[in-house]
Amino acid sequence: MKIFRRVTLPIDPDGEISDEGGRYDLADYVIAEDGWFPSLSLTWKQTDTTQWRLGASKTIVRPDLREVSPVRFQDPVTGFDFFGNPELESSDILNLDLRWEYYSDDGNNFSVGAFYKDVDAPIEPIQRISEAGRQLKFYNAQSGYIYGVETEFLQELEFLGSDGSIWEDFFVAGNLTLGDSEIDIAPNGEIDPTNQTRRMTGHSQWVANLQLSYDSSDSYHSATLVYNVFGERIAYGGRGGLDDVYEKSFHSLDFTYTFFPTTSTTIKLKAKNILGETTEYEQQSYQVYAKDPGTEYTLQFSYEY
Repeated sequence: MKIFRRVTLPIDPDGEISDEGGRYDLADYVIAEDGWFPSLSLTWKQTDTTQWRLGASKTIVRPDLREVSPVRFQDPVTGFDFFGNPELESSDILNLDLRWEYYSDDGNNFSVGAFYKDVDAPIEPIQRISEAGRQLKFYNAQSGYIYGVETEFLQELEFLGSDGSIWEDFFVAGNLTLGDSEIDIAPNGEIDPTNQTRRMTGHSQWVANLQLSYDSSDSYHSATLVYNVFGERIAYGGRGGLDDVYEKSFHSLDFTYTFFPTTSTTIKLKAKNILGETTEYEQQSYQVYAKDPGTEYTLQFSYEY
């Protein structure tokens, strides 16, 4: 059994605990939860190189400190104003997974699996309409679920060259996830969700990663080129007839090169967002947020003694 206790207290400008002028009782700031979170995992080795895995578990997602504090705070990324909600409940999750895996003798591998997650009272940011402008607050939906399939692989590239070729030091790896989700969220005194049944916030229907890596046989050099892209996803729910706000797809390409001149010295070069992509949020084809993170280069030197 896991025992969880947390208290978030409102403090006035004089440093005193106070609930005057608020809509919440002091009891709303206390979270006391005890629960069992069992898990079961079964593995069947089908052959010397293949196996099946079945997993079932119960987990929980608890609201973080900002989400339950009844104060306004600004998201450091978007600049949007958020309000915490002491009435938030934790989200119990039932997880089911089934996976088939292949491992070759030379280290190559491939797997494909299916997953399902049943979520009770998922936590969702919803838009509020106020005189102060665009504001968001966290609420519990009634229920939700996520399901999908995912596959991943790792393949050495030795077969592209002859014995002793530089291709022996390269490998490629990647994964692809396809899925969907759905939540049901009802209106209350503060919000009137435009879409009471919709996809879960932050969930893309597809995500892909591809990695090309190099590890020199003399152990002096290491390099990795990573590409990542995700399908558009809901940033937060709309209300009052306004559609949900969507974060557009972002194509990320990053590069890392590491040089080990001695056993105690490391030189690392990083390049982030090489494609120069821009983060964009849209609501009903209108851009509500955009940020150009630029391309970042970092040179790092470290010495161990």
